[in-house]
Amino acid sequence: GTRINGRRPVSKLESKWISTPVRLLSFATFYTLFPYLQIIIAPSLDGINVEDLSDSIIGEFSPVMDVLYALLASDTIVRLQTRQERIQEAVNKELCQIRLLVWYLMEILEDSSGQKKLEIGNALLPLWKYTDSLIFDGRKEELVQILNEDQIYVLSLQLTKIRKLRNSDQPRIEHTENVSQDLWLLEHRLEEMNEIINTLTYERTNRLDKEGECVSPAVFNILDSVSIYLVLSYVLLSASREFEPTLALSISSVALGLSDGLQAIADSIGSYFHTLPQGGAHMFKMSLPHFNAEGALFAVLCSLLILVRNLTKDLDMPFNGYTSIRRTISTTSIYAIRSNIEAALTQAGLVSLLHKAKSQSEAKAEGMVERRIQESSRDSDCPFTL
Repeated sequence: GTRINGRRPVSKLESKWISTPVRLLSFATFYTLFPYLQIIIAPSLDGINVEDLSDSIIGEFSPVMDVLYALLASDTIVRLQTRQERIQEAVNKELCQIRLLVWYLMEILEDSSGQKKLEIGNALLPLWKYTDSLIFDGRKEELVQILNEDQIYVLSLQLTKIRKLRNSDQPRIEHTENVSQDLWLLEHRLEEMNEIINTLTYERTNRLDKEGECVSPAVFNILDSVSIYLVLSYVLLSASREFEPTLALSISSVALGLSDGLQAIADSIGSYFHTLPQGGAHMFKMSLPHFNAEGALFAVLCSLLILVRNLTKDLDMPFNGYTSIRRTISTTSIYAIRSNIEAALTQAGLVSLLHKAKSQSEAKAEGMVERRIQESSRDSDCPFTL
């Protein structure tokens, strides 16, 4: 199952933003549009001193925009990457605390019987439900679950019941040295588990806080605006020089230089082997495809700006994006926790508790599927996968 994050589900096109076909399509689109943008911009340059305009753009406008974009984009990427790392670190610590609790409960469950065994088995159920919340619930659903029935609080109550049972047994067996040692060990484990619960509460709060962080939409709007300014400044610079606006693929000075170089090579080959007529090199030159170097540079600029924009948007979705949080360790930990709980309950003969836990997991899974269907076209919450 997948824990839905507070973002909308990622479409197939969005998940392919870094693929080679999408980047080639982006390059080809902007390369084709470049001459037509020149046609649109050129009339606005009538009566303007081209040299003054170029000096203003190159010397004053572009450097400021370049530095502003670089600083804002790099800061946004670093913040979002740091957020992902902190979420992953918090989840891993959280799951480590849960595993320790399961191990300690399994240890005291082996030597228990009667009502105490049942209460220890019931103490394992909140940990199972805790993993259910990580697997199937979004951040919103988990917060609601904490308000209605906090599993950490339920576990704390169960430990209190176990301690009371221990205290009620002590007067009847205090003269038995081995049993007293076992009771001391039980009390020690209960104290350790209370400390782990305090740490677990802190780590869960820290994770939920980091999951709720996001970059302000104003930052993305500013990045988009600066990107547009950079693109327009490039078009203005190119439109102030000679260009061929009637062709989508116009000839640039670089292409002409390449063509002249190939002509010289062809002339040399023809004169050496006497197999190529003198005009053959000119025919070879004319067969070269027309290439707009300025258009290619414009396409590269636009493609890179879009790539950076998609990267920041993708990092803002820590669970659903292409650069999402690595979940191998977390998934393994969750699987190990549930396997340990299942084995402990089965060995203790508390199969009814295990069936109860599994039925609740099935209900959680069905609820997750229903939410995903309902929210497929709207914003969701923060995910973890199993």
